[in-house]
Amino acid sequence: MCYKEFKNFFNSIYEFSIDGNLEIYLVGGFLRDWFINNEFCSNDVDFAVKGDAKNLVNKFIKEYGGKVTEFKSFLTSKISDIPSLNIIHQIDFAGLRKEVYEKDGAFPKVESTDDILEDLKRRDYSINTLAIKLKDFLKSFNDDTKNLDKGLLSKFIINSQKGLEDLENRVLRVLHFRSFYDDPTRILRGYRYKYKINGDFDNDTKELLKDARDKKLLDNISKSRILKEIEKIRNEQNAELILQDFESFFGAVI
Repeated sequence: MCYKEFKNFFNSIYEFSIDGNLEIYLVGGFLRDWFINNEFCSNDVDFAVKGDAKNLVNKFIKEYGGKVTEFKSFLTSKISDIPSLNIIHQIDFAGLRKEVYEKDGAFPKVESTDDILEDLKRRDYSINTLAIKLKDFLKSFNDDTKNLDKGLLSKFIINSQKGLEDLENRVLRVLHFRSFYDDPTRILRGYRYKYKINGDFDNDTKELLKDARDKKLLDNISKSRILKEIEKIRNEQNAELILQDFESFFGAVI
């Protein structure tokens, strides 16, 4: 399970954030996957940062190495190919942000914010809106069980979009009715998450999927964006089943 390695990693990130006087949150998939499996099973880690994370990224690279790719328009730095950190394949440091979609299917206009709750509202599905201050996350490490303390984790978790309840019920729910208009790639991601949580879309989201199919919303985005999501599906254990499920409803898209 690599308990010690994960604990040391998160401690290092927290220390880097203190040096930079930053407020930092662990968000999204790492927390989602832990609550599904009750173990460390995700090798992608996403952090949301209040403030400029540039110095934090530089400190990380100095300590661990890796390749940095910056997406300035999205206030994000992505670190990959980390030679000294086998447990983590990719890390995202993203500034807290809100998004405005000026055209269906287009990339959003991004604005910074100091409010983590505002940041969480922009995400795709409720199960991906879980967040926790890193200093609180570190309190949940239990050296006796060599795992996280679920009670402490649940106590400190930011659950403003009711993602924990949806995870418990194995439900996929978008956050608003225009979600698929704003970003149709959420459709493909949804089918991937459906099998990751061994669940299903809630009734309202199913209706929105029908609308997305009927309005051909996937035609609003480039083939390259679709192929990128399909490639992620092909990396999943149930890839063939996921694609069959998707194509049985939407048809072939490439």
